[in-house]
Amino acid sequence: DDDDDDDADADPPPWLWWSDRALYDVPTVFPTAALTFLALHLVVFVGDYALYAAGVGNGGDLFLRVAEVDDAVITYSQWWRPFTSCLADYGLVHFAVANLGLIVIGLEANAVLGTWPFVAIYVLSGAVGSLVTTATDADTNLTVGGGDALLGVVGAMCVYILINVEPDWNRAGCYTRCITMGVVATALLWLGGMPTIGSEHVVSNAGHVAGFVAGGALAYNGMAPLFTSAREGDEGYERSAGVARRMGMATEEGEGRGARR
Repeated sequence: DDDDDDDADADPPPWLWWSDRALYDVPTVFPTAALTFLALHLVVFVGDYALYAAGVGNGGDLFLRVAEVDDAVITYSQWWRPFTSCLADYGLVHFAVANLGLIVIGLEANAVLGTWPFVAIYVLSGAVGSLVTTATDADTNLTVGGGDALLGVVGAMCVYILINVEPDWNRAGCYTRCITMGVVATALLWLGGMPTIGSEHVVSNAGHVAGFVAGGALAYNGMAPLFTSAREGDEGYERSAGVARRMGMATEEGEGRGARR
């Protein structure tokens, strides 16, 4: 019992920086995927500057390999570009906002959603956002999906909050997360409302909205954990704990309240 009390009072891991562990005792994983996406964004963005400084690039070689370019997709059948567009950022401000969002939202989202659900939500939301922009904006021939992907994660976390009625048991953490998501989303929507090349919207609010909806839909259809309040020994606990173990979401302290159902 003393060990359980110590676990409940322990400091949360850094990717749950806002959390009181005593109120937020749910299964988590190390945010490997979010950190990997952060590294890839950095490689693409900083790599272009490094190549340009070295005299072996035009400052956008890596960017143009991963961004959604309409001609490349439609004419040359480069079908992978909508999926890689989640790694593309347009300009320093967009890079800063999208990657700060990955830190303050993505690390925690990865921790509570799980590694592969997070990967699927991030990549697919970015792809949906890019494709919607391509389909609906005739003036835009180049699209980045970094903001679309992040807003997909925001949509998924909104669904996570709702289906688990999180304000009932983690009010402070839930409200802090909502404020953080609201600030980052507002910054991205502001950027999406500004033309970037003539009348083009390389950063597009059509893509942002589509990414948000896609992320929420994916979370609602099985990619966000649904927790049970069953305790060890309660009816249904073993089934819930077994699902948690299969999903790789069990905590070292034991599943307890955080078991999936």
